[in-house]
Amino acid sequence: MMRMNRWMLIAVLALTMPLAACGDQQTADAGQEPPAEVTHEGDDAGVARIRLSEKAAERLGVQTASIEAAGSSLTAVPYGAIFYGTGGETWLYVSPEPLVFVRAHIVVDRIEGDNALMSEGPPVGTEVATVGVAELFGTETGIDGSGH
Repeated sequence: MMRMNRWMLIAVLALTMPLAACGDQQTADAGQEPPAEVTHEGDDAGVARIRLSEKAAERLGVQTASIEAAGSSLTAVPYGAIFYGTGGETWLYVSPEPLVFVRAHIVVDRIEGDNALMSEGPPVGTEVATVGVAELFGTETGIDGSGH
């Protein structure tokens, strides 16, 4: 019986030692730049300005592309830039400056291949996020993927 208790103690220690190290890492990271800063500005408190650290943008693999002209009244973005709200509304994240993203409402006219043609949205030349869009939305809304 004593031998079994000794093995149980060793197993418990082996499982808890890595957890103790996690606390030390969090303390060491406390002085570093936060991965993202979310601020609500202006009249539209529902839309936030997200500023990512360079390291966070790299980890998320964030990529951008410019909105292009697509005919007389339409503009085009890669379809991957678009995400849908719970009510079916369409959005994308514009990047007014490097590492900064702001959600913008758009109206999609149609999808052609890998591109979405917009009848309403930001002007030609505007940079938009094309990869990491879901992560930006999670950052903006506080959804962390764990159900919280």
